Amino acid sequence: MEGEDKSTSEQARCEVPLSQLTVLVGIAAKIGPNSGITPELRCNMVIAVRTPHAPLAREYQGPESVADVRRDITAWLTGIPIPDTTADDIRLMASELASNAIRYSASGNKGKTYQVRALYEDSHIRVEVHDLGSAYSVPHQRHDPDGLHGRGLNIVDALATSWGVHQNSVHCTIVWFEVNVTSA
Repeated sequence: MEGEDKSTSEQARCEVPLSQLTVLVGIAAKIGPNSGITPELRCNMVIAVRTPHAPLAREYQGPESVADVRRDITAWLTGIPIPDTTADDIRLMASELASNAIRYSASGNKGKTYQVRALYEDSHIRVEVHDLGSAYSVPHQRHDPDGLHGRGLNIVDALATSWGVHQNSVHCTIVWFEVNVTSA
């Protein structure tokens, strides 16, 4: 109909989830239906402005939480354009660090927690596991090929672009890894 605002029907042609778009209020007002810019061009302008992937920060408790970490990392990785094998590696390394937090730190004690954080920016993914530390040792690689345990950091060392350990003065240990990523 003549005089009808067509912006709603024009927006429907832009089949991009709103969660992936950044709304720039000042620009959006200038590219409205009366701006002289075609609906297709407006759609392309909006699509070109994507939000960064939201960081992950969750707290976990107990041995069963390692499965929750895998599930949450899997969900968080959805939408990041990386090969499936890279996603598998990230999930494995996050699981190993979560297992270590439970097995080797005070976070494994009843009622204690640890936190997993993940960040994607500038073509790399960083995952950190914050735990309550240990009074006995600092996380380190083990070199016992016949041992039943102790391969987690060796796996991280083999798969990550870089990794490390940071301890702060409040009895918190942060073990982190980074992976440079390329599009799938």
